[in-house]
Amino acid sequence: LRGKTSPENELWKGPASFLFRTLVQPFIERGFLKEGDHLIISPHGRLLEIPFASLLDSNDNLLIQRFTLSYLPSASHILSRPKETTASTFLALVPDRASLPFAEVEVAAIPATLFSSETVLRDEQATTSELMNHAATSDVMHIAAHGSMHRWHPLFSYLQMNDAPFELHRILNLKLS
Repeated sequence: LRGKTSPENELWKGPASFLFRTLVQPFIERGFLKEGDHLIISPHGRLLEIPFASLLDSNDNLLIQRFTLSYLPSASHILSRPKETTASTFLALVPDRASLPFAEVEVAAIPATLFSSETVLRDEQATTSELMNHAATSDVMHIAAHGSMHRWHPLFSYLQMNDAPFELHRILNLKLS
């Protein structure tokens, strides 16, 4: 399916439906998932390549339309206790609202009352330099952006900011709280 980027092209729907039936439907049938639940996904191996939000049920509903989705790099994060925190600063970046129409809604759903201060950078403001400028002083960052995984050189996987890709090797070098 690589290279099939035309909006009229629907070749992705077959694999997306198959993956929904294989990976998600069994949990629904066994009563582990109900409409509107918060689904935490911790993919491993080849599952890292699956755009879970785009999986389709039998009625052509996207997974992200049926559930709130979160991703974890490792299941061990679920088991670890969250650290006690004081009031914190929040940074949200939404570099491309035009192609991610629900990104703004996603950020707006995060309660501002959780943080002592909040900064939201949208479109032209959401650049790699702004991310680097705010990273050290932000306790929590939420980036609603396109990303790409580089299978053969994972450190060159990236999040697409408004001006340029922000690669993983740069993220790893940020000074974060």
